[in-house]
Amino acid sequence: MAALTFTFTAQEIAAINIPANGQGGFQSLIRTLQAQLNPATGTMVLTDAQVGRVVRYMSYRPGGFEGRLAAALRRQLHIFID
Repeated sequence: MAALTFTFTAQEIAAINIPANGQGGFQSLIRTLQAQLNPATGTMVLTDAQVGRVVRYMSYRPGGFEGRLAAALRRQLHIFID
């Protein structure tokens, strides 16, 4: 399974690290991303399946969490979502 490494700006890291309340699928995704973020380097390694999940959630109608995810990942995933 291939993996992709993403490097985030301080602003993108802050968007990822906002606490996720609730038990929904999107909140679970945010918690997964938070756990995989290396705060020392600002990097995150995601599998193809995880990238697919992120892209799928970003394609949903914009809301608070979706907007937050877009703010954090749009720069890295523009080839998938633009």
